[in-house]
Amino acid sequence: MLADEKVTVLESEKRAWESSSEAEAIREALNPWRKRDTEAGKRS
Repeated sequence: MLADEKVTVLESEKRAWESSSEAEAIREALNPWRKRDTEAGKRS
């Protein structure tokens, strides 16, 4: 496997994982105020 192919595969796997519900749960756990901040910005 060429280095470029490996990078492409890794990037693809990373993007797939980042859009998973597991990753969303981890982001929410690490920053529970993120959604509230976004919602507060919409209201003002």
